[in-house]
Amino acid sequence: MNTLTLRLEKKAPAFSAKASGGNLCLDIMDVIGADFFGLGVTAQTVKDAIAAASDYKTITVNLNSPGGDLFEGVAIYNTLKLTGKPVNVNVVGLAASAASLIAMCGDTITMQLGTQMMIHRAMAMTAGFADDMRKMADTLDSVTASAADIYVARTGMSKDKVLALMAEETWMNPEQAKADGFASAISEQKGKVTNSFNLSVFKNTPEELKNQAESEPEAPVAEPEPDESWKLDLMLKRLEIEKRK
Repeated sequence: MNTLTLRLEKKAPAFSAKASGGNLCLDIMDVIGADFFGLGVTAQTVKDAIAAASDYKTITVNLNSPGGDLFEGVAIYNTLKLTGKPVNVNVVGLAASAASLIAMCGDTITMQLGTQMMIHRAMAMTAGFADDMRKMADTLDSVTASAADIYVARTGMSKDKVLALMAEETWMNPEQAKADGFASAISEQKGKVTNSFNLSVFKNTPEELKNQAESEPEAPVAEPEPDESWKLDLMLKRLEIEKRK
């Protein structure tokens, strides 16, 4: 089964929207931003779902995502904010990186038991001369500062404190998230989160969230046995020659 097939099979549960009883429920269960195959949750995905909803008074967002494109995360945050409707966010697994920005749109943010939230500075890849590298560093500082404003607006922390947490790549369990204002409640339902995302790009991923694919070394590939059938052929030919003599 190739990568494209796997991604297409994964598309169905990645995002869903359902309006019922005056509530629009959005399930965001994948990376933020479109990947090479056009899959992933984007601001347009959310905007289209909102536009298609007939009648709703509140929005519930069930969130489990390793993050992805920071600007898509900011755009989803603002798209939900601009509805003017009360938004209730449930972190049901992981709200990391850009996904944590989406979580901040909630009028209520509930962390289910066993979940994690993570914030960090903006990252990027660049190539070029020294001036290009310095320019990218300045750009990343600017982007990080803009993202920090969203956390500041939600938590009431000073911007310097938020920037320090981002610099440390801070992972928060429900209790820590609530204590620092990144969440408003902890679910009383019992449960344990399991992670299927590859989080190897992050430096402080908790051990319990490192999935099997990351932690287990690849099985060694057995070297094929050398083909020595030529030796038998050579011996038979020599015997044939001896018989003819």
